[in-house]
Amino acid sequence: MMKRRVSLFMAALLCATTLLACGSVAKVDETADNEQQETVDETQEVEEPEVEEPEVDETDEEEVSDVEYDSKWIMGTKLDNLDKEKTDLTELISGNKVTMLNFWGTFCGPCIDEMSGLERIYQKNKDKGLGIVGMTVDIVDTDGTYFEYSIEDGKNIVEETGVTYPILIVSKEMNEKFESMQYVPTTFIVDSEGNLLCEPIVGSKSSKEWQEIVDKYLD
Repeated sequence: MMKRRVSLFMAALLCATTLLACGSVAKVDETADNEQQETVDETQEVEEPEVEEPEVDETDEEEVSDVEYDSKWIMGTKLDNLDKEKTDLTELISGNKVTMLNFWGTFCGPCIDEMSGLERIYQKNKDKGLGIVGMTVDIVDTDGTYFEYSIEDGKNIVEETGVTYPILIVSKEMNEKFESMQYVPTTFIVDSEGNLLCEPIVGSKSSKEWQEIVDKYLD
């Protein structure tokens, strides 16, 4: 897992999670200064006071912030693909019974590792009404301009993983809307109108695991 190399509105992303995702990690400072100075009167005996050890939270768990999702942010939105061609996200969603919106980053190993599996799921289920759209989060800068090297990285990743489903560039405005998203990959499963069918799924999964999930909504 790797640290995000660009500063975006989702700059809270740092790599490492037990969910196989890249995200922010809250760590606990486990050091405590328990030293206590004692003043002893040499002319009399002094009983040493009992020193109560401070409680230290030894957990090192990551908390995933709830992502505020609104289908209005998705439906009607036009985003560039990796060739900088405008693509209507509504058209990509409305033509499917179920669509997986997979938010990922070119910096994120777990995101890339699962893409070949997502392609297999797509090929296996597209005739049943499944669509997948890859949403790349780290190509646009905070001022709305593109990182050209990230676009090239994205194209290389698509070629290496054999992905044929659409890959779109998350815009500056969409980054602002989803600024509470702390981890990638994060996948939204929506119906033909862009409504969420389940809670956002954080972390990468195997093709078998994804198949079990989409089966619930394709049947």
